Amino acid sequence: MFFSAYVGTDVGLPRWREVLAQHARHLGLQVHIEERRLGDRRTLALGWLQYAPAAESRGRLQETEQQVVAATLVFDGMTPGEANGATLTASLARAEIRVAVPPASTQQVCYARTPHGYVFADDLRLFPRLMDVDLDERAVYALFRYGVFAPGVTLYKQVQRIPNGHQLRLSPAAGEPVCTPTFHWADLPHPEREGPPPDQWVTETLDGLLARVPASTVLLFSGGVDSSLMAARLSRLGRKDVQLLNYCFGPEDEEGRLAVRIAARLGLECHQVHHDVRTTGDVLARVGRDYSVPFGDLSLFPTNILVHEARALAGESRTVVDGSGADGAFDLGSEYRKWQRVYRIPRPLRRWVDAAYRGLQLWKYRSPLEGAGRLLSRSTRISLFHASVAQDAPERIAYTIPDDVHTALEQAIETGAEALCVGAEARTQLSLLKVMWVTSGRSAAKVFDPLRARGICPFYPFLQPAIVSYSSSLSWDVKYADGEDKVLLKRLLARDIPPEWVYRSKIGFTRPPHATFAQASVQEFLHEVVLSPHNVLLDYCRPEMVRQLVERSRRHSLGDGVYNFLCTLMVTSAWLRQIPSGVEQPLAAASASRRQSVPDTVLVKGHRRA
Repeated sequence: MFFSAYVGTDVGLPRWREVLAQHARHLGLQVHIEERRLGDRRTLALGWLQYAPAAESRGRLQETEQQVVAATLVFDGMTPGEANGATLTASLARAEIRVAVPPASTQQVCYARTPHGYVFADDLRLFPRLMDVDLDERAVYALFRYGVFAPGVTLYKQVQRIPNGHQLRLSPAAGEPVCTPTFHWADLPHPEREGPPPDQWVTETLDGLLARVPASTVLLFSGGVDSSLMAARLSRLGRKDVQLLNYCFGPEDEEGRLAVRIAARLGLECHQVHHDVRTTGDVLARVGRDYSVPFGDLSLFPTNILVHEARALAGESRTVVDGSGADGAFDLGSEYRKWQRVYRIPRPLRRWVDAAYRGLQLWKYRSPLEGAGRLLSRSTRISLFHASVAQDAPERIAYTIPDDVHTALEQAIETGAEALCVGAEARTQLSLLKVMWVTSGRSAAKVFDPLRARGICPFYPFLQPAIVSYSSSLSWDVKYADGEDKVLLKRLLARDIPPEWVYRSKIGFTRPPHATFAQASVQEFLHEVVLSPHNVLLDYCRPEMVRQLVERSRRHSLGDGVYNFLCTLMVTSAWLRQIPSGVEQPLAAASASRRQSVPDTVLVKGHRRA
């Protein structure tokens, strides 16, 4: 399900309807539209794009004579609150529109002004159909550095986004939309002074959320702490109907073998998807159809394959449970300490390492020395909080962020996310920054769009507002007791499976990416699409250095940060190339100060570089 709304004069309504119908046909969805007249004679039109077998969702609207409340994300069997989506409230007589986005929602609600009003949508792909758009350099560089847009920013200058934990208000008196925070850490209660002990609160809250999932729901199951704890709680609830779905990287994958053993111990059925590096080309070919926004994450490729398998497995339950969010909510203790140690190193020494990292081209090699150099290099450019969620390495190597854009990015992150955490200790601020911005916009996003496009509810218990609020107000003495990350969740899980399966080192949901980038289909895509003179993203890079990275990726292992950059560049190039839009247009002439020694380029389909 996707959502859009139009607020404006009747003159602009036919164009919005036409664009919505075009986009629905492209995605294979049906359109349902409701219209209401506002007190100032403008029209409020609400549109839901729905998958046909799930198109009878109820509970979209709650109405009185004076007010309309629209749930923008609706799935059968889930309340609007559990869907964790935005809510649009219209005061009809006052002609006032308010759109509120939960603090850790994966739904990205965008808006833009048109000649006749405003358009809202939770699908960025809609806007190039509606208007001419220019790429926003803040968004491009945020993707390169963080793998995700900065809060409030979209890929297009003409389109803004409501940051998580904010409400947009549009009224005739104000004229322009105004976004204000609705989430404030300082206003949260202190759970250790009030209510049950943390162990009890977490188990009761998880049980309450999981008990209501439909029969035969699918749980994405890595065998790690987060998904195993949810499986254990479901088993205790007697929900043997739930199906676990695991991604196995091959016969030597210890995590995959352990996941099967954990499932058997809990008495739950576990299906496995087996890794095939050749599927990377299939994922690249459908990025623009599968995702409403681009982002960068190396685990996108196995996750996308897993999610497509989950769509087939979900059946009538039309629900898939994902454990994204627990890392930020109950983890980060050791991660924060690592970055503290980095920033305690004298700045002149870190700058020397940065110069050596670039001068000796350490980024060419996958080694512990490269990893240490990457961390120290990153620490010379950005704050501790931002460095800990960044994922790039080749900044000032393959691209350089102009000073004014760097400042604008810092400001967007500060006003859109960090301002909501005022008063919290540093670790808690970092935790909220990760959950509200990076997890919701990058980690959970890998699952969200491909499922909702087929009427399947992506359910994230650890991103529910109650758990986000509770975990962020819980003391680190509880969350990081004895220097153990996720100690609270691990303690609960150890009640159901052997402790040695719980207290162990966990391998992330990626494997060394050299095999992926060496694939013939990936190399072909890199050369024909990423390095194409028609790829506007090269205007933000040093093309010759990008070419070197691409050529080296064919035969050699690179540093993780370089692979992250290439992944982001590859996925975003695919997304821009694949999404439908208006007529072809020449690329607008760019300021020479923004060029990084690249030839003139042309980008078709209405995307222009500003």
